[in-house]
Amino acid sequence: MKSQKIILLCVSFFCFMTTISQESKKKLSIAHSKFEKYAFADAREMYLELAATGYRPADLLMKLGDSYYFNGELQNAFEWYAELITKFSDYDAEYLFRYAQTLKNIELYDEANNRMKEYYLKKGISYSDLFKNKERNYLELIDLQSDNAKILNFEFNSIYSESSPGFMPDGGVSFSSSRDMSSKEKDTRNNQPFKDLYFYKEGKITKFPSPVNTKNSEVSVAFTKNGDTIYFTRSSNLNGEKISKYRSTAHSKLYRAIFKKGKWKNIKELPFNDSKYSVADPCISPDGKKLFFTSDMPGGFGKMDIYEVEILKKGKFGKPKNVGSKINTIGNEVTPFLGKEKELYFASNGQLGLGGLDIFVSECPNGEYLAPVNLGKPINSPGNDFGFVINQDLKEGYFASNRSETIGDNDIFKFKLKKKLITKYNQTLQIKIKDAITKNSLGGIGLLLFNEKGDIIERASTNENGFYEFDINCSQSYIIRTSNDIYRTEEVVFQSNYEIHKKHMLDIDLYRGENLARISFPARNDLNDILQSSTIYFDEDGGDLKSSDKIELMDVIGLLTANPDLKIEVKGYTDNQGNRDYNHILSLKRSMSIKNYLVQDGHINPNRIKAIGNGELNPRVDCGDDCSENEHRLNRRGELVVVQ
Repeated sequence: MKSQKIILLCVSFFCFMTTISQESKKKLSIAHSKFEKYAFADAREMYLELAATGYRPADLLMKLGDSYYFNGELQNAFEWYAELITKFSDYDAEYLFRYAQTLKNIELYDEANNRMKEYYLKKGISYSDLFKNKERNYLELIDLQSDNAKILNFEFNSIYSESSPGFMPDGGVSFSSSRDMSSKEKDTRNNQPFKDLYFYKEGKITKFPSPVNTKNSEVSVAFTKNGDTIYFTRSSNLNGEKISKYRSTAHSKLYRAIFKKGKWKNIKELPFNDSKYSVADPCISPDGKKLFFTSDMPGGFGKMDIYEVEILKKGKFGKPKNVGSKINTIGNEVTPFLGKEKELYFASNGQLGLGGLDIFVSECPNGEYLAPVNLGKPINSPGNDFGFVINQDLKEGYFASNRSETIGDNDIFKFKLKKKLITKYNQTLQIKIKDAITKNSLGGIGLLLFNEKGDIIERASTNENGFYEFDINCSQSYIIRTSNDIYRTEEVVFQSNYEIHKKHMLDIDLYRGENLARISFPARNDLNDILQSSTIYFDEDGGDLKSSDKIELMDVIGLLTANPDLKIEVKGYTDNQGNRDYNHILSLKRSMSIKNYLVQDGHINPNRIKAIGNGELNPRVDCGDDCSENEHRLNRRGELVVVQ
């Protein structure tokens, strides 16, 4: 009898637990349905109720963390991502990226960097290739930039969300806000009203009239200099729409409006909008000839990338162009702003920063962006900092942030510069030229400085003491070439490091004689490291070497020259676009172009080098049919391997 009671109790308990489990799964399914329709706030309440009962499967932890992360609440997201990463292993690599952002938000930078390395490893991307030696001292570099401004929470902030500050031609400040409590429509991501555009002038806040503002969200605006044209972002009403795998934001489009007879009219979509991706954050270049914007259109380097497009006559536009991998990363780059000297200010969570979105600046000499510089504290914080604009004459401006000092969700902060911003990580390279035999200093020796692409950056000559000093950028490769009628030409490869304001000294000894080129190479200890660092990346459908590739291969020539018994294989690869047979031929062409350069220009015996075409085999990034342009680029490569 007693045993029957025990069995009955066990059966009852099992049925009870099964019922609870079924109810939990049913409730979780309802919560997921709400989440997939962007109802983050409502879904979060259900997730929290389930979590409180101890029911915490991986998909609940993912979505609960996402419900905070997608609203910029990184500190709240941390708890749930930490539990996910600690307890489970079967999760998308994207959660390592998000977890790293939350770790930075609570200033656990070493752990965050370790998680980012895991993320890049899962994505098949070399973390060291992307950041080289930046990681080691990037916080020190940020400290050098810090304490550069005085900031204050601006007077037009509310308990709701304010963002997207901008300058108006008449001296006002435009911004977006969700403060309109008369609106019946709510953004289900945070249960706040949808955003509208406002402007602030002389202590008064005015709402942009319709038809600029609508029942949807209008979130950023850019004015032409004469004030008769605006470009602005309008986001779709997400309520009821299905969320995509990576997009948590509204589907956005850019519009243009013309001011006529006291009203904004002729509102039209820009031609590069598309229902399949977002286009947002307009910014007009100082000369009015280009429009910068952000988009997650296909072919980018990550999620949201920054693009530029020419503004043509009669309402026409050129073809949008990605601003490149110096700026865009595997993360998000948003809210571009162009300074007087065409330097680009933007926010990124893919560059190395303090947490969330940080604000960066990149100079653009000769049409090529330099390595971005973090603007440091107090402009940046462990939270999301974005929407930076600056009046360089007044040395003041605005930005948006969700840092802990905010009144509402996001606030707009005003800043006044206390000192000049560092806009590039520069160094100096002092050249000293001597006679190789007499050791006498040589004045009047011609010098050419080449960049990574093989372009001439500067022409100069040594002074009477044999010296000349070049200004160079951090973490870049250069070639210094000498020229003189009496002394032989020398070419020296130089790689700068990432120490800001570092002063390098380089001695070059010249021999008298025929004007024949001799190549000098930096000393290296590990032969395999030289080969691994000399991976060559090819353009789509391309098989020829660029000038920068030849610079990379100079170390290989030096290695093979110093080790005459060494033999190597050159393996060519392609991405997975196009016909496989064609790709196999293309990969062989790539390996042969490397071999031919080593043989013809490096004077290496061809029998020491074997060229192999591997086609689409062994991709560095195994992304299947869903590859970004950056992932395709990493697969289009030539690798060198020691075989003897």
